[in-house]
Amino acid sequence: MQIIRTYNGRCDLRWNNKNVFRTVESFLRKYPEEYRKLYDKHIKTLELWRCDELLDKSLDGEYYLESNLITYVRNAALGHELFHMASYDDENGRLAFSSKLGIEDGLIEGMTEYLFVKAFDADGPSAYVLETFAAAMLSDIPDIFKHFFIPDHNEFINLFPNKKDIYNLLISVGSYSEAYSDFMSGDEDREALVDITDVKKSIRQIFDNLIRIELSVEKDSKKLKEFRNKFMDLLETPHIRYTINQFYPKYCGYAEKQLKERILKR
Repeated sequence: MQIIRTYNGRCDLRWNNKNVFRTVESFLRKYPEEYRKLYDKHIKTLELWRCDELLDKSLDGEYYLESNLITYVRNAALGHELFHMASYDDENGRLAFSSKLGIEDGLIEGMTEYLFVKAFDADGPSAYVLETFAAAMLSDIPDIFKHFFIPDHNEFINLFPNKKDIYNLLISVGSYSEAYSDFMSGDEDREALVDITDVKKSIRQIFDNLIRIELSVEKDSKKLKEFRNKFMDLLETPHIRYTINQFYPKYCGYAEKQLKERILKR
């Protein structure tokens, strides 16, 4: 790994014609002040290494928790990693709503990318596409980002009336993330076929679990209809449509059928 330059966090690094640091900081000011405490703490000692490539060549950026270091290839990746930095509680060793179970990683990545896309007004996620879709579908739940920026697993879980639903979603998003990563890096045809099966199964479970969560959280028929419309609108975006079409295009039809039968008939 060749280090090209080292920055101190105050340089004018830009992506999409926006200063990366100022854009993240401006976005965080939309939330209660306590949400940006970890960002303000870590930015003072943050180290940045701009590299020609990372050890894991599938990544464009990585945040090293214990050393408060971001290594990155592209400025866009730097924006994503800054949101990881803003959600790391070093005193308690928590990243967002993580736990010892380790099943939360997929949704944490999705929420991180969702915030990055919103902050920079990007066309869509450049990574973690279905993970970001899941985060977007949860984004209307009150305080959903509170325990991302104020890390606490139990408080995050308590946002959901049915704990089984959110745990199932965490598992399905995490399983998708892992299976998709294995599929993209797999060399053997046989292994790839197994991974495709795992990815397809996880996509369907993500859809089902998101619907279950909405039905347990929301009872207003008008808002349920808004949820259905948002769900289908997101499925039509190029990033998500392309990702699903890689594995099983009929899942968009499956999602619409489930939404009609379980949401619109309530």
